[in-house]
Amino acid sequence: MTKDKVNKSMRQNKKAVAFSYGTKKRTKSIGIIFMVMLLAFAFNIQSSKAIQVPETVRIGIHYRASAVSSFKVKASKGIEIGSYLNGKMSVLISFESFEDVVVSKDAYFIKNSSGVFSEYSPTEGIPGTGELHGPYHIKIGGTYNSYTEAKSLAGTYTSKGVTAYVVYTGVWEVWCGFYDTPDKQQADLEVIKGKLGELQFTKIDPSANRLVVRTADTSVLFVYAKNDEYLRIRPKSDNNLYALYLNGKLYRGELEVRRFSDSDLTVINELNFEEYLYGVVPYEMPASFHLEALKAQAVAARTFTLGNLGKYSSLSFNLDNTQASQVYNGIEGEKSSTNIAVQQTAGKKVLYNGRLAQIFYSSASGGKTANVKNVWGSSIPYLISVEDPYEPETNVHRNWTVSLTKEEIKLKLFLKGIEIGDIVSVVAEEYSESGRVTTLKITGTESSSTFHNIDCRNILGVKSQMFTITNAGSGGVSASNVSVLGADGKVQNIALANKAVLSASGKSIFQGSQATFALGANNTKKGLNEAGTGDTFIINGHGYGHGVGMSQFGAEGMAQASFTYDQILKHYFTGVDIE
Repeated sequence: MTKDKVNKSMRQNKKAVAFSYGTKKRTKSIGIIFMVMLLAFAFNIQSSKAIQVPETVRIGIHYRASAVSSFKVKASKGIEIGSYLNGKMSVLISFESFEDVVVSKDAYFIKNSSGVFSEYSPTEGIPGTGELHGPYHIKIGGTYNSYTEAKSLAGTYTSKGVTAYVVYTGVWEVWCGFYDTPDKQQADLEVIKGKLGELQFTKIDPSANRLVVRTADTSVLFVYAKNDEYLRIRPKSDNNLYALYLNGKLYRGELEVRRFSDSDLTVINELNFEEYLYGVVPYEMPASFHLEALKAQAVAARTFTLGNLGKYSSLSFNLDNTQASQVYNGIEGEKSSTNIAVQQTAGKKVLYNGRLAQIFYSSASGGKTANVKNVWGSSIPYLISVEDPYEPETNVHRNWTVSLTKEEIKLKLFLKGIEIGDIVSVVAEEYSESGRVTTLKITGTESSSTFHNIDCRNILGVKSQMFTITNAGSGGVSASNVSVLGADGKVQNIALANKAVLSASGKSIFQGSQATFALGANNTKKGLNEAGTGDTFIINGHGYGHGVGMSQFGAEGMAQASFTYDQILKHYFTGVDIE
């Protein structure tokens, strides 16, 4: 994930099962964000001479875990459905009305008494009772030159008791039946011959490429079976807004449907590049922010998009619509202020030494941004730590406190596959120059685990790496997190449990006692509590997100202080150009 949202909301990925819709929950391991970033760092960024903003961009709306069995589509003044290849679409059928058309896989479905289709796998058994539909068919006759001709013949066969429909394979054909087994296909073939007489009949086996287009009442409009092209859906040209409703949500541009073995069904929204940003920027930054801050966000989003156009090339689209790329929700989230920000920065991008910069941003830095090497481990000259003096101290993420019990921390470790026994101490051992924890050691009764960089934040599940942690023992200073001056002159945080300490009575092993004191500044004495005295750890932190690159609240503060969008970007990304 490349950023954290100011107004972060958790959305489950919706997975449609035929014509009914459900949800599927995802989980992430502690290293997922780090791996995503490594992929971003490995991307081959083009030189400025080759950097051009393309006319369109392709966004995966449903794919892999969010792939669907079917979807509904419509437009206010009708749609056109056609066969598409290499930028050219041949219209096969069009609809004038504002009614849903349903596109589904040609696969195994069960239709219940309410007319709802649900996909199932025949290898896993039939889920319940209902009318079974499958991908075995029977072709009647030969091929035809037009939809109209094939439709007329299908009507004739239907009137004779054989429910037939139109199929496009590159030419027009007439098929019948949706059989779930070849035995049923064969048995019905003998019945059909008796009804239709001497015609040519061909048994059609399942295919991983076919699609079925139906009306909202499930009547078959046609089956798309052109293997070397793709089903495309677009608004009719007389629509006031060139946009489609996909499962009730409005998107600009057109839709393309593909079937992959690991992503079946994949739905892609292809639209104008700049108009795509209309649906991104308000989900990355509050539309109420100052225009110059919004313009900085628009340029950042555009640069990120350009740098990740090949991210999902194996699935034939550029980016997806989630936080794995940039949150994109179509037209419903667009705001006039963010649209203006996109328009007033059209084509602008962030470059470093003539190449696209890698763009990252988070909600709030806590007063100082992070150096990328202390977060994901890479060294990038324009992603270093900078002061963030204009980030408002009143923003909701500036200061925060979290309490975690030992049992809660133990559970967090367990869920990541780490078992070290009962928690004894949690110590932030090293900090970066920006005040972020870069080494966190958690000690248990059986063993200990040490975490580095962004994993220090992830393992505890807190807002940022900029935090301190203390044990909430009674009185004194927690011996689980003590700052000491080493022989090299550097200050380090350590846990004193089981460490050798030098006292007036000589050298001994620290076991924890109210009679043990540390001598601090101005010769003040403070009692040291054993690491395990308190059951709760208090985490005091600042900021929200990874802290790398632009702080969104900081950008707002700079805009309010009369800085322009390019000045904002150049502050957070050291040494870049805006072109």
